[in-house]
Amino acid sequence: MTPMHPFDLQGPSPRSLMVLFILVVLVPVAVTALGHLVLGGSGRPLNLTVLGPVVVVSVLVFVGLAIMSSRRALVVTTEGMTVRTSFYKVFVKRSALKVDEIRACDSKHEPACMLSVRTNGVSIPGYQSGWFRTRSREKAFVAMGEGDCVLIPTTEGFSILLSTRDAAKAADALKVSLSED
Repeated sequence: MTPMHPFDLQGPSPRSLMVLFILVVLVPVAVTALGHLVLGGSGRPLNLTVLGPVVVVSVLVFVGLAIMSSRRALVVTTEGMTVRTSFYKVFVKRSALKVDEIRACDSKHEPACMLSVRTNGVSIPGYQSGWFRTRSREKAFVAMGEGDCVLIPTTEGFSILLSTRDAAKAADALKVSLSED
């Protein structure tokens, strides 16, 4: 199996990681501190035995999620194509890929590329990974950061949406790679 270049899947942006940090670390720490003060901490100082475990667990969860969100790959082989993103992975046989229909797609204006419902995936502002439904009600396996994406239709009842720095160039490169024997 050889990774296909120049198709560079986008991961979460720094802004997305900041939102994740706020949700996974700052909010639990703030809620714990506030809960301690409101529910019986009056008169007792907030100490590390109360807040320490929350901070440690929150930071470990954040680091784990950040590492998993950086896990992404597109591998094209003679058998088919594998896409791996965060916690998810999908393999599609070459015969099930609609190679002639692969194209760059505007993820902000085209219903086939606009996500509407997360069915089994990760979604934070600027980063989506896993299984979603599109605005056109189609099932899609998604590895998207911000910007345009490549739409890869299949005959298996779903499409694949992958964001990259240059979607048009990546779509052309993917077509060439899948057309080769």
